[in-house]
Amino acid sequence: MKSDPIRVLEIGDGVSSAYAAKLMGDHGADVIKAEPPAGSLLRLRGPFPADTPDSEQGGLSLALDVNKRGVTVDPSDAAAWQRLLEWADVLIHDLDVSTARARGLDAPALGQRFPALVTLAITPFGHSGPYQNYQAEELTLANAGGWAYLSPATHTDPSLPPLKACGDQCGLMAAVAGAMTALALVREARRSGTGEYIDLSIYAYVASVLEIGIPAYSYMGSVIARHHQRSLIPWRIFQAKDRPIFIVCVEQDQWERLVEFMGTPDWSTLEVFTDQPSRAENQDLVHEFVQEFVSDWTAADLFHAAQKHRICMAPVLSLHEIATNEHLHARSFFTEVARGG
Repeated sequence: MKSDPIRVLEIGDGVSSAYAAKLMGDHGADVIKAEPPAGSLLRLRGPFPADTPDSEQGGLSLALDVNKRGVTVDPSDAAAWQRLLEWADVLIHDLDVSTARARGLDAPALGQRFPALVTLAITPFGHSGPYQNYQAEELTLANAGGWAYLSPATHTDPSLPPLKACGDQCGLMAAVAGAMTALALVREARRSGTGEYIDLSIYAYVASVLEIGIPAYSYMGSVIARHHQRSLIPWRIFQAKDRPIFIVCVEQDQWERLVEFMGTPDWSTLEVFTDQPSRAENQDLVHEFVQEFVSDWTAADLFHAAQKHRICMAPVLSLHEIATNEHLHARSFFTEVARGG
């Protein structure tokens, strides 16, 4: 079995293909990103310094192209593509089925020409089925996959529309699954000499990871709503002196420890707060009393004190606080990289 680094060839304009290749590069693979002369469309997405578009300074492409080498190849240069594909152990692309077939990058063509190659084709709806030629962005996938239908969860206003999570979460999640699958298959391909073609649909992947939506519908005919009151409380963000803090105490023993930690205030002994159904029915009062207690603490002091009582809390950090976090810096989480020419 080969022991040298896995060689990955990336072709594409989307977040999923770029992130899958980045993950493999972060873990030691030798990744080459092949772009057309005009560059990947990912370069056109910001944020940009001073809000000035610059294909060399796009924040998204810079983040996703770390630990990669780059090469410019014209799509019509068959000889160049032949050399790159002969070099690669893994091909990652996001080409739609028609484009992949036209360029000889579909499963039958690659299987015949490069039988040991592992290919990860990561596209909105996959290369088969009635949606195979549909194009989609993150907003479409979040809604089609059912995630947006469940969000914002536990809001009581039924007039609110479905909500997409911030950023490219559908594409990023699918990329993690695709990268791990490709990694497993290339290990086997290096042993056996037989590759695989992974036809990964982001849409299908999103539908597969809904917390309980599909199982609840399949087994009970129950449709999970996005607008309802939470029945397990307290489970929300409260405001400490200096910043928000998240508290979740949904089990009875957790609640009892929280009450003890708060000094067993008189209100906590009332019958309406003794069990979970009663607290859920009176959750506005529960949240008001807990907030009153939390407001006397800084988030850090409350977090550490609560740990001693085995109470689940976590300070909510802003992006600035994450960027300046001394622990992350001590562990070299943030590194400076130079954009290659």
